[in-house]
Amino acid sequence: MCEITDTFYLHMDDTKLWGPKKAFLYLALAAGVKGTEEDSIYKFICRFIQNQVPGKDEQTILSLSHILYYWLFPFSDSKQLSNLDPTSYCHCATIISKLMTNLVVRSGIPPQEWTSSDISREITDHLRITFQNSDQFEYIIPVLKAFFSFLSEKQLQSQAKEIFQDLSKLPLLEGKEF
Repeated sequence: MCEITDTFYLHMDDTKLWGPKKAFLYLALAAGVKGTEEDSIYKFICRFIQNQVPGKDEQTILSLSHILYYWLFPFSDSKQLSNLDPTSYCHCATIISKLMTNLVVRSGIPPQEWTSSDISREITDHLRITFQNSDQFEYIIPVLKAFFSFLSEKQLQSQAKEIFQDLSKLPLLEGKEF
């Protein structure tokens, strides 16, 4: 099995741009994570998330870790992410991170149970407001469409296809209104 450093360098050229997976591999290397076991990065992610949301129950930590490791990492090397324009690409980690934190931590909805109405409500009630006065506002829909298109294609989330289809019907958030 590959060392983490081998994995990091092996995947450096998977996409032209820097992705969340590469960022976490870099953080793990900087934190001194070593080993040949596949779960060394997963354990690092669990510890990282535990530090980000202190006091949260184990199920919440595991849900967030699952999203990062099994959804966001593969998305980092996907055609859906690399097909985003460079500006949308730059905002993807922030937008997806905010979505998952709001749904899992604030609303208590496990990632496998997310529905189209959960995502629509999150966009309308929280993401739109959170990013309204930032340059990330207009990238919410394109980023989430790419993410849920990937989840649907890989069959990682049972409602992803419906979520993607519903996101495709929403207007882009170009103006500061929804």
